[in-house]
Amino acid sequence: MEFQNLKTRIEPGGVGIITMSNPGKKNAISIRMRQEIMECLAQWKSDDTVRLVIFTGEGDIFSAGFDLEQFRDPRLYDELFLTSAQYHRDIWYFPKPLIAAVNGPALAGAFDLTKLCDFRICSEKASFGHPE
Repeated sequence: MEFQNLKTRIEPGGVGIITMSNPGKKNAISIRMRQEIMECLAQWKSDDTVRLVIFTGEGDIFSAGFDLEQFRDPRLYDELFLTSAQYHRDIWYFPKPLIAAVNGPALAGAFDLTKLCDFRICSEKASFGHPE
């Protein structure tokens, strides 16, 4: 699968890895990234070669949370709400184990992502919070 804001791969043993990749914005979870995560999970949900999924962030940060620049544009409000609601449901109801491999700060919406996962494995650099 080719994505703009994710790097995905399936490792031997059925481990699907989703790496949030938006380093210029500290892996901020944009509308596009949420759509890509939903698409990836939808494909892996019925893929018998994927037994579990690991979320992580590219570089030294898990994610700064939702892309707040998008919240400044009133034209995006409907899409923000719809993608956010569906994204959270898709993660919450994903039928296979989800693991957050937290390699650095997980803030706001990224903190929520880690809470929606079944397990969290954290580096010594991991931190969590809702700064807003």
